[in-house]
Amino acid sequence: MARSASSNCSVLLWLLLAIVTKPVAVFSQSQSQLVEGARKEGSLVLSWGTGTMGGIEGVRAMEKAFNKTYGLHLQFNYTPGPAMPQMASRIIQEAKAGQPATSDLFVGSENHVARMSLKKVDWTKTFPHITREMTDWEDRVLIVVSRTPGFTYNTNLVSPNEVPQKVEDVLNPKWKGKIA
Repeated sequence: MARSASSNCSVLLWLLLAIVTKPVAVFSQSQSQLVEGARKEGSLVLSWGTGTMGGIEGVRAMEKAFNKTYGLHLQFNYTPGPAMPQMASRIIQEAKAGQPATSDLFVGSENHVARMSLKKVDWTKTFPHITREMTDWEDRVLIVVSRTPGFTYNTNLVSPNEVPQKVEDVLNPKWKGKIA
């Protein structure tokens, strides 16, 4: 089934909200319209690598939580896809060709999202419980997760005084062949 940009957007917005926010007791008119749009569409097409967001098990958990939270019965159609960089490239190519995206939702890190031509969304107007701090790139991205880079190590193999403290420390020859 061909999907319009507006229907993809409405379902995408609701999926993101189901993942990152609590439901709101009373929806504004625009939110009610989004819910009805999602209800009429009936399904969500998803594709990302199996190591992202729990693969099929993660999709089923999101589907259950999403439908329960918003009183819908959407079917999440998941197809294992390529890793984030390849999926970003595919979606960019599809957009340039005027074709519907392979997936209604793109999951990627900041370096993947930065390559995409994203539309500005007034998240706080449409969804009052979303604050400006939850958006980035002039309201083009809704942040669903943040991360703190660091080192993870086996305390049985590395003593506290050997733990690398900065990136340069991992260049020590003693770590050759031991860091993934």
